[in-house]
Amino acid sequence: MSVDVEHAKQWDWPLTPDDFITVVDDATHFEVDLDVKSFKKEEVKVETIEDLVNIHLDHEAKDDDPMNVARNIIRQV
Repeated sequence: MSVDVEHAKQWDWPLTPDDFITVVDDATHFEVDLDVKSFKKEEVKVETIEDLVNIHLDHEAKDDDPMNVARNIIRQV
């Protein structure tokens, strides 16, 4: 069974109010562009599960730095 779905061009992204996700879904490809500049490469995991793209961002706070913030964000598109 196939269901036609229209995706929003921009979705709110919880890092800051100005950040967003841009999605391109056309006849030639599916593309997701998001800003993860607050995360290191090893803190970003992207995988596909059937027809979903699972984006997992995980940043641990350091105990010795009171200005460091832990973040754990999961999005599926």
